[in-house]
Amino acid sequence: MPRSDDPVVSTLLWAVRETVAPGRSAPRFAAIDAETWSRILRASVDHNLLPLLDRALAGRDDVPALIREDLARGAAQNQRHNLHLTAELLAVIRRLDRAGIRAVAWKGPLLAQRAYGDVSLRSFFDLDVLVTRVDLPRARDLLLAEGFRPEKPMTARQQETYIDHQGELELVRETDGLWLELHWAVVPNYYAGARTAGDPWARLVRLALLRSSVLALAVEDDLEALCVHGSKHRWDRLLWITDIAMLARAEPGLDWDGLLSRARANGTLRMVRLGLLLARSMAGGPIPARVLSEARGDRGAMTLHAEVSRALFAPRAGRLDAFLFHARMLERGRDRARYALSALFTPSGADWGGATLPPALFPLYSVARPFRLAVKYGRRFVGDAD
Repeated sequence: MPRSDDPVVSTLLWAVRETVAPGRSAPRFAAIDAETWSRILRASVDHNLLPLLDRALAGRDDVPALIREDLARGAAQNQRHNLHLTAELLAVIRRLDRAGIRAVAWKGPLLAQRAYGDVSLRSFFDLDVLVTRVDLPRARDLLLAEGFRPEKPMTARQQETYIDHQGELELVRETDGLWLELHWAVVPNYYAGARTAGDPWARLVRLALLRSSVLALAVEDDLEALCVHGSKHRWDRLLWITDIAMLARAEPGLDWDGLLSRARANGTLRMVRLGLLLARSMAGGPIPARVLSEARGDRGAMTLHAEVSRALFAPRAGRLDAFLFHARMLERGRDRARYALSALFTPSGADWGGATLPPALFPLYSVARPFRLAVKYGRRFVGDAD
């Protein structure tokens, strides 16, 4: 677990738990000095928790007035930003809908409304829209006509390979830098393969968002997707853990058996268990006792839980540690093998940037990638040995 004697850690964890289940005893805020308050504010920004910290500390006499003012200004700015992005999301979805493309809102404003009950209470900086793989090229072209451009410069062949393996395409609007991610999968397909436990598109629901409504994943599919996404990023933001706890709180009728059954079939069970364990231990999320008991019986999930807990407020280790973490979050041997092979042989922007090959020689990028990685990490290893 994170160090409970660090006021930065104890304050942020208290704010999160106070949001999930109000009424907990607060830390001794009067004993915190100005420099530590500055660290608390920076950490709340790093973990995307400033709006929650502002609400938790509002009106407290034992918190310096200047700190409360800074938090209030930051929360007001976040509210304006979120309302603007919500309007942009609705405009994008309407544009795609007029073209006959089913678009599903994910994370961002919808998760803020769904889990927190207020689009202003969650920090987010981009928009995520799910479309089918078949519709993604058409959705991309429509958005390009609206002033967006791909964030990564790639040839058409490179872009198709990137979309197939990464499950998404990042777009940026040239006029204002608005970042929008078009997904056909919630994470790269080597972290979580194609859906086998039914089709999430067959279970879509419609949810209110401001004065409109949007298509959304069923809550069980959403929770699974959020656990997979958080595991991909090694849960390095407390916000992502809080999301799981808040979504579980907001959806008391959640079908836990259906969630776990689909996760088992999809090969994401350990990632889901890890997310639920963290939501309980860090945020006090209302996870059923029998679900937690089963998760605690997964030694791999418990080991990863301990690692995430230790690292949450500490510097992150390097790429090799990330590779090992990702391999261990996959409980099935065939999924670990697919992940390892994909990591070794799927070309990335760095591989494409090294040389531009004609279309006929495109497969050579995959052949050259293991050698580039060997040189890159071999040099680091030798340097560390010296």
